[in-house]
Amino acid sequence: MFKDYFFIFVFCFSFSGFSQQPEINSGDWYLINLHLNSEDNFRPVRADGNPIVSVIDERNYGTVMDTYICDSCEIVFDVDTENSKFICYSSSCTLGGCDSIEHATGIDTSDIESKFMQFWSFQNTTQRVFDYQIIEENLDQPRELTITDAEGNYAQYYYNTLATKQVSSIPSFSIYPNPVKDKLIVSATNNLSHYNVEIFDVFGKLKVSEQLKSKSINVEHLPNGVYFLVMKDALGYSIAKKFVK
Repeated sequence: MFKDYFFIFVFCFSFSGFSQQPEINSGDWYLINLHLNSEDNFRPVRADGNPIVSVIDERNYGTVMDTYICDSCEIVFDVDTENSKFICYSSSCTLGGCDSIEHATGIDTSDIESKFMQFWSFQNTTQRVFDYQIIEENLDQPRELTITDAEGNYAQYYYNTLATKQVSSIPSFSIYPNPVKDKLIVSATNNLSHYNVEIFDVFGKLKVSEQLKSKSINVEHLPNGVYFLVMKDALGYSIAKKFVK
């Protein structure tokens, strides 16, 4: 009897390891993090200041991922859902766009484009195989795609369903002390340093706008009153907390 149960357990455990990954949707995928050489690049933006979007669609020569940062880049790929593999057959990218756009707009995105091209190896058109994983959307976040190379570098994307539902990628956080005198502390289990923070008074006037580079915000200069701290991500979604000074 014990042998029968043991066999069933081993069979079920072994079978669960062969679950395949779902297909990668056509549509817009927002780059939320590019992890390269042990360094995170959260919420990178393109030359016009908007999030980096990779558009996936079908062409007569295959499935294509088009991405624009300064230059226009194209990846022709296929997916092996049974083995969770993202197979890049060819890649190409125009050159020189960062210099001209930076000159015209004053926004330097050459660094993130260089890292993006390094991850996808646009200088090499031979076939490359990545692992990929999809986490289905839930109440807290949209569908998430992670594509990982052999060295452990990875690109994380959120899928835009083009629905009216707005899903924020901002983790839950708290602020204290409240009331506050001079330093407002922002506490969260995840790193919040790549999010933007704005503070408004009760009349909607912007008082503070900065990237959250540390866990504290100097509010000593604010007059006594009621304020709203708004945390924003690169897609424009936000979470607000009220505090008193």
